[in-house]
Amino acid sequence: MKFISHNALDAAFDYVASRADTLALCCGVPATAEEAIMPPEYGGRMLCSTGLIAGLGNGDFAVAPGFGSGRRLIISARDGLEATASGLADHLAVVSHLWGEVLLVTALREARAVEAGSVVSLTSFSDEIADPM
Repeated sequence: MKFISHNALDAAFDYVASRADTLALCCGVPATAEEAIMPPEYGGRMLCSTGLIAGLGNGDFAVAPGFGSGRRLIISARDGLEATASGLADHLAVVSHLWGEVLLVTALREARAVEAGSVVSLTSFSDEIADPM
């Protein structure tokens, strides 16, 4: 039998939530925080971004039971973001600009074309850590 405390899983998500300050819609997977928050014309992957309020329970992050097991971190939806670059958006990145760290990257279910100057809305999404098997 394997077991891990849900408190330990929550601590991992608390690390992400307490350091995160930026959510970026990206074209491709950013390898660095700089790449995640820099537009493609300057060598980055960011098509649009928005600030995040760090910390669990502060409005942008919540922890809940996982869909199958374990725990999941939920990041809130965003409306009215202005795209600063054009490209094919296929990933979201949660970044600590302050600490220079990419904390979490997730693929979109479907890539979507984004035009500079357009308004973008992002649905809430989550990342899950399952219980060990």
